[in-house]
Amino acid sequence: MNETPFTVLNLVPIPMDGVNNELNEEIKYGMLTSMHEKFYTNAVSSLSTYLILIRMVAMVLLSLLANAAFAQYIDSSTVDIKIGLGPSYLKTGTILIGKAEVELTKKWNTYISQAVSVSGGYGDVQFYDKYASASQTAFTTHVDANIFLSPFGNNRYDNFKLGTGFSVMYISEKYPFQNIYLPPPNRVSLGYNLIIENEVAVSRKYLIGVKAIMQSYLNKDIATSVFLKAGRKF
Repeated sequence: MNETPFTVLNLVPIPMDGVNNELNEEIKYGMLTSMHEKFYTNAVSSLSTYLILIRMVAMVLLSLLANAAFAQYIDSSTVDIKIGLGPSYLKTGTILIGKAEVELTKKWNTYISQAVSVSGGYGDVQFYDKYASASQTAFTTHVDANIFLSPFGNNRYDNFKLGTGFSVMYISEKYPFQNIYLPPPNRVSLGYNLIIENEVAVSRKYLIGVKAIMQSYLNKDIATSVFLKAGRKF
C-alpha cells in the first residue's frame, strides 16, 4: 500500500510593519491629493469671484466716466440766448417773408422755462413769384413773451418743449392796389402764440434747435413761421 506524499509548505512570514507603512503612505498620498484638489478648487473659485468683482468695479468706473464725459454737454446754465432764421407765411397778406429772431430764455426748473423774443422780417411777392404783375411787400416786427413746458425735462441733451404766450405785431405792407377787402397797410395788433420747439446740446455751452410757431392776432392776421436756431448758454 502506497502512502500519499504530503507536500510541506514553508510559509514565510510577511512583516506587517512594511504593509502598514505602505498603507500609511497611500493614505497620506490620498489625503494630500484630496487637499491639493480642494485647494485648487477653492483657488479657482476665489479667482473667479475676484474676477467677477473686478469686472463689476470696472463697469461702475466706466459708467462713471461715461456720465462724466456726458456731463460736459449738460451743465447747470439757466440762461441762454438764441438766434433763429427762417421763412414766415403771413396769411392775411398772402405773402412769404424771411424772418430773423433773437430770443432770451430763462430756465426756472426742470420743466418750466420762460422766454422773450424780438423778430423782424421782410418779403416781396416778386422774390418768389416771377409771374406777379406788381410788387407787394411787407415788413413785420414781433415782440413775444412765452412760457414753455418741457415734458421730458429741459436739463437733458435733447430738450423738447411746448410753449404759448402773448405777441405784439407791427406790419407795414405795400399793395399794388388798395381796396376795401385788404387790411390797412400799417397796423398793430395783439395776439397769442402756439409753439413746438426742440433743442439739442452740441457742446457744454452751445445748442441748436428748430422752432415752429403759429401767431394769431385780434385783427385776424395770422403768421406761421419755422426757425432754425443756434444759441449759447450762460
